[in-house]
Amino acid sequence: MMHRALLWTCAAVWIVLAAACESPIVGASCRTGYTQCGSRCVDLQGDYRNCGRCGNSCGRFVCDHGSCSSEVLHDGGMPAADGGKPDAALDAGLLDAGDAGGNAPRWDDDGGFDPDAGLGGCSVGTQDCSGTCVNPKTDPQHCGGCDVACGPEERCSAGSCGPNCADTLTDCDGVCLDVTRDPEHCGSCTTRCTSGICENGTCADAIAGQVVVVGHDFTAANTAMQRLLGNAVFLAKGAPVRVLVYYGEADATSAAGVERAVDVVKGEIGRDWLRTEAIESLVPLQLSAADVLLVHAQVQASNSSLRKLGQEWGNALAQFVATGGVIVLIEAPSTSNAGTHQLLAPAHIFEAQSREAISMQQLIVQTPGLGVALRVPDRYVSTRNSVHFRGVTTPGTLVVVDKDMLPVLVQRVILAR
Repeated sequence: MMHRALLWTCAAVWIVLAAACESPIVGASCRTGYTQCGSRCVDLQGDYRNCGRCGNSCGRFVCDHGSCSSEVLHDGGMPAADGGKPDAALDAGLLDAGDAGGNAPRWDDDGGFDPDAGLGGCSVGTQDCSGTCVNPKTDPQHCGGCDVACGPEERCSAGSCGPNCADTLTDCDGVCLDVTRDPEHCGSCTTRCTSGICENGTCADAIAGQVVVVGHDFTAANTAMQRLLGNAVFLAKGAPVRVLVYYGEADATSAAGVERAVDVVKGEIGRDWLRTEAIESLVPLQLSAADVLLVHAQVQASNSSLRKLGQEWGNALAQFVATGGVIVLIEAPSTSNAGTHQLLAPAHIFEAQSREAISMQQLIVQTPGLGVALRVPDRYVSTRNSVHFRGVTTPGTLVVVDKDMLPVLVQRVILAR
């Protein structure tokens, strides 16, 4: 019985040793061609995570003969030569560190692809030349290869040296172009004109900004008034339209009526708006994330505070409308100031000599069906707390006028030049 037990024990040892011969680790050391890195035997010539030495990762690039190459590893969806088996199996000693094709495993320990993207390396379309990533198609010092330099009067185009561009042309990725009139490369190699028009290096792509000054306070409003205001807000691009709302010294009832009017038109045309409250000191910054600036009638503000705000916001307001923004300003009678519109004067967006309260009367829509007057009849009756303007000196369309032909609503289109 002891003999038989000994024979079974020897057989078991032989089986274990035979199985070990199939693993990179043999006994306490790795078999020929592999190096032990931690608890694993790896091929330093082809393992992208231990390339040339333990722990030297090539990131998302192939390890070629112990050096990181510029060849990008296959993604996780591509089957590896080992049948797509994860390194977890390799760590368990069931697989060789290198596959049948001599490529490094490309899986992390959870079975997912590990590109190690945080590490450095040349980007797509470039190659490493003595530690510097270059584009051999356009680099005059490495034209077509690391060791090929173009002459002082030559440029590199499509990997070949050739004559420099004429003084009036610009080299864009090896092609000589006239960026003063090329709509695909307007003013610079990377600027494309959506309009297809390039004039003197500038695209004719400017989007018109608009300013609408409305002489109603909306404590009470009829449908025509609501449409005029809602149309003004929805002149802006955006889905939803991003509206920066300045309340300041506004009357709460008037402000609620204004926003109710926007909601009425929102329901009629199926567009939405997103309201953000303006912080006085941050308006220039907030405008960068807005399509519309809506200024409520500042009935309690002083003239000095309005002029001060106009000075502080002036540059930002001018830039905002010059780049396609929309400003909607509500005006109303006030005993505290000469007009909320003073906010716009420093930027020369809208200027008038005075604002005056008018009685309830029939008003005339001079541009029915156009601009802010879309879906508005050619006449409507004003409600209380309406005003007209005298001495408007900035250009614009007098959309709504009173019986004296003085403007109640003015729309101005501003196109950057």
